[in-house]
Amino acid sequence: MEEIIKKVIECAAMVYEVDESEITPETDIREDLSAQSIKVIAFVGGLEEAFGVVIDFAEAGELITIADFANKVKEMM
Repeated sequence: MEEIIKKVIECAAMVYEVDESEITPETDIREDLSAQSIKVIAFVGGLEEAFGVVIDFAEAGELITIADFANKVKEMM
């Protein structure tokens, strides 16, 4: 699971243009990074590409933290 979280943080850092050190599993992607829906869509797309999964955008809208996204990726793998 640690490797998944690391990769999710890498994807978030790239999409939201912040340093990986600023992102933790508890980081709220909308509150702490950006509420712009285009950023969330790009983040989900990056996760799908990185992990070879498909995350429904309606489900993604319910995910809040980096850990939530990592758990969803793990569930989809």
